[in-house]
Amino acid sequence: MINQVFQTIFGAAPAATARAPGRVNLIGEHTDYNDGFVLPAAIDRTIEFAARPRNDNVVHAYSIDFRDHVEFRLDAIENDEAHPWSNYLRGVLKFLQEEGHRLAGADIAFGGDVPREAGLSSSAAVEVGAVALGMKLFEIELDPLEAVRLARVLTDLLAGDPELAEEPEALGLLALMLLHQARRHARVDAAGDLVLLEDQDRTLWDRDEIAAGTALLDRALALRRPGPYQVQAAIAALHAEAPRAKETDWQQIALLYGRLASMTPSPVVELNHAAAVAMSGGPECGLALLDQLRLAEALDRYHLYHAARADLLRRAGRPGEAAQSYRRALALCQNRIERRFLRKRLAEVESAAPRLQS
Repeated sequence: MINQVFQTIFGAAPAATARAPGRVNLIGEHTDYNDGFVLPAAIDRTIEFAARPRNDNVVHAYSIDFRDHVEFRLDAIENDEAHPWSNYLRGVLKFLQEEGHRLAGADIAFGGDVPREAGLSSSAAVEVGAVALGMKLFEIELDPLEAVRLARVLTDLLAGDPELAEEPEALGLLALMLLHQARRHARVDAAGDLVLLEDQDRTLWDRDEIAAGTALLDRALALRRPGPYQVQAAIAALHAEAPRAKETDWQQIALLYGRLASMTPSPVVELNHAAAVAMSGGPECGLALLDQLRLAEALDRYHLYHAARADLLRRAGRPGEAAQSYRRALALCQNRIERRFLRKRLAEVESAAPRLQS
């Protein structure tokens, strides 16, 4: 539903989505009573978010529940008494900026079925969902070791309590984190420059974490309740288990991204699917998917879309067009390390273009 609403309100598909559940406190209430001890439980009602980035430092937000719209600047966030529903979102965005994260504006729609003023933490769901959305949309990363620790706590609780069923998606999430964490020492070189997956020194990958991640994935899959985290972990496992980049099973990865797209439809998932198709079937096959009008419009302000398109054009021997896409990616990218990488690639294709023309 959230994707359709966003498309109707803003005229394009979202680049990122997030959701957060309401909750009921089984013991205590916040930290005011019971010596601060609280035992919350999530409920099967959620607040959903959809967004796409902007480059003008402005947030356009639409509340599905209130059927209301606000606009505000990120450099002048203030409490809005006329639209109090927007203050939770404003507070989260202000907090992220105060923590040193650079935001760039966004179109946002959100709403759900968590009842308001019913003790089910609808406001907390808005705040948690807004944080999750902000992390995706503005590429904010939680410290990986802390994220893994929290995921371990969750899976250990589920596995150790006979009253609780082991949750395959929690196992899949922890497996995914471990498999990504295993490559942390190979992602950036000694000069601080980005190293693409295909160029990484695989001897730097942590084989113990890869083994732990794949074992968790096997446990999750054995429960026969597949979900998006398990699919993403399976993709990460295929990358991690390939002895060399050229031995990666890109055909299977493309199939898994197709499965993920059916579970959680998203332009970003389609982008990753197109990249996998390009690696298995050639750059022109991937470009055919990336250049679909719907996807191109949805991700026009997403720098990784233009970076991926530039890379496929480079691989296809079309340096002039690749340079245009690298310039577009640079104009949208805010990450310092990624910008250095994009400038390097832009220089390469710019120098290649005259040679091909002569």
